[in-house]
Amino acid sequence: MFIAQAKEGDNRWWKYLFAVLTIVASFLLGQVPLLLFSYYKKIKLGLSDDQFFDYLNSLNYTALGISENTFFLLIMATFVFTFCSVIYLVPKIHKRTFLSFITSRKKFDYNRFLAGLFTWLIIAICITFLVLDADQYMFTFELNKFIPLAIIALILVPMQSATEEIVYRGFIMQSIYRLLERKWVTLIIVTLLFALSHAFNPEFENGFVTIIPAYLIFSFTITYITVIDEGLEIPIGIHAGNNLFVALILSASGASVTTPSIFTTSIGNLIDILPILLGSLSLISFILFKFKYKWKLAL
Repeated sequence: MFIAQAKEGDNRWWKYLFAVLTIVASFLLGQVPLLLFSYYKKIKLGLSDDQFFDYLNSLNYTALGISENTFFLLIMATFVFTFCSVIYLVPKIHKRTFLSFITSRKKFDYNRFLAGLFTWLIIAICITFLVLDADQYMFTFELNKFIPLAIIALILVPMQSATEEIVYRGFIMQSIYRLLERKWVTLIIVTLLFALSHAFNPEFENGFVTIIPAYLIFSFTITYITVIDEGLEIPIGIHAGNNLFVALILSASGASVTTPSIFTTSIGNLIDILPILLGSLSLISFILFKFKYKWKLAL
């Protein structure tokens, strides 16, 4: 049983503390390239400290002369160190295989991963452009900007998505279940942790009451899928498909990260449809996967 695989290996309390500190340290280390590049731009532009920190806090990277693609690359690159720590250091700390944090199967199921990615991505495209009015988005495709964006996204977005899934629905969920041995309680805790960890994103300032239910729906769906499907392959695919949609197909001005995507809308328009979008996506995807993989819904 995937959720119970934390019972393997070395589970002394200080090992968990060491693993958590390792993950946090690797995440902070991943911020260094972005901060160094931003500081280089500060010096080059002759900005005051107050101006510099105002730009950083508001994510106004264009004022620092940083292009959308460069900023997207630096943001995605922050997960490289964390990814390395969760695939190498954390398994070493707990004396477990890396695979045991991802799946209960003997090897990673790439078919499940691809099914999650393309199912979510295709349905997201269909629903979004059905719900949005034609005057609520613009065609902003520029080939010379889109090609490097696509290369960056196709390489780093799956890695970023895998990192978050392994941390939340791999390491954290298995650790909580080992402590509590209650599936539903564990599922609810992880759902809340994942949703609330995104509450500091700038878009929450535009509608917390609207956005948090959408994040909770998304988080609950992929957490539940992880438990009943015995692995992270589909959730990683869904997460990557969701982030690729936002990066390549429809970005929102005013969001925490904007890209030179094919279409662009405002953060307000996206927030208005977010509960409907994520609710519909979660339900349709879950039903399709339920029949495809013949899941038993009882935990």
